[in-house]
Amino acid sequence: MDKKVELQVLNITNSQAQVGAFAMLLGEVDGERQLPIIIGPAEAQATALYLKGIKTPRPLTHELFTTSLTVLGGKPDTCADLQS
Repeated sequence: MDKKVELQVLNITNSQAQVGAFAMLLGEVDGERQLPIIIGPAEAQATALYLKGIKTPRPLTHELFTTSLTVLGGKPDTCADLQS
């Protein structure tokens, strides 16, 4: 299965299934399917800040990782192959 599906964040809300967690709803960019995933508060906050374009005084974990990867000559591009 080589077909990749581009997703976008549709919404982040408090999880009804797990106390203290959040539900992030992902949706196909050119489709109707949706995928809810449960994430922790740190991931929810980091995602919300990024989507709103808010800069933090210090880099968040994912920003530090992508900056380090870039400095080492890598190119952060896409997430792929999330299979079990």
